[in-house]
Amino acid sequence: MTNLFLLKLNRTTFLLSGIGLSLSILIISAFLIPNLESLDSAVSYSTIPDIAEAFIKGVIFAPLFETLLFQSFIYWLTNKLIKAEHIKEFVFLLISSIAFGLSHYYSIHYIFYTTILGFILSYYYITSIKRKESALRNVLIIHASFNFILFTGGVIFYLIDNNHI
Repeated sequence: MTNLFLLKLNRTTFLLSGIGLSLSILIISAFLIPNLESLDSAVSYSTIPDIAEAFIKGVIFAPLFETLLFQSFIYWLTNKLIKAEHIKEFVFLLISSIAFGLSHYYSIHYIFYTTILGFILSYYYITSIKRKESALRNVLIIHASFNFILFTGGVIFYLIDNNHI
């Protein structure tokens, strides 16, 4: 089920491909899914401490917690519970993606979008294992980088919308 192309990439290109794919899904979703852009953030960026708190939560803690729960734990669990090798990856990808999506319950549209994003992160988790690299580290880098780009854009748009720039 793993793309041989991804197995052959050097680590930097592999990670950049994950970030790029995630951002591509965001861009496509923004055009196809109504009201996705209205989720700019539930966070108010009115003060520097608000911005710092949003950064720590969204760029550091959320990717770490979500990667541990939705990729590492679910991968470990499916390996413990499912003995049939030919369906382990499929079950992992399905459960992990849906759980990741459902945890982002801002709207049905956002759940749909984050389920696709969860699939990408889970796919890169499996591929990292096959590459004999740290799956946790790789997915954490992809996820945190993705969130950092969204966070930075959100702060910039907030500052522009509120005449701070």
